[in-house]
Amino acid sequence: MEAPLESASPVIFVEQNNLLPGSLSRKDLAAVKRIVIKVGTNVVTQDGTAALGRIANLVEQVVQLQRRGKEVIVVSSGAVGLGRPVLQSIPEAGKEPADTRSSAAVGQPKLMHIYEFLFNQKGTMCSQILVTDADFRQPIRRKNL
Repeated sequence: MEAPLESASPVIFVEQNNLLPGSLSRKDLAAVKRIVIKVGTNVVTQDGTAALGRIANLVEQVVQLQRRGKEVIVVSSGAVGLGRPVLQSIPEAGKEPADTRSSAAVGQPKLMHIYEFLFNQKGTMCSQILVTDADFRQPIRRKNL
């Protein structure tokens, strides 16, 4: 059974005249053009597996916002959380804990497959961009995002 979404809530950022989300009125929010939603591992996974109900709910809400003319960017964690149990289930791996990079490499395609499937069910395409810390710290790289 999945935990309620309230216990693993996404964080929503809005980009509007440098105002903080908590200081925006409903009228301000209606005028927002771009919404960035950050979902953590606790939102997209449950006990090492994909929390499909939560992800489907997120996708539904993103599609509704897009149909209202909003640009929506989903920043999703969860690749490590999906990949680590897979690596740990391999008997040949021994008792060595799965490292983060290997776990992410296994989990990322699983996560994208889920997003792609759910967005396609709603008639919407999705894509991914993989970024590093340097992509945000270096102005030219940040501008190209």
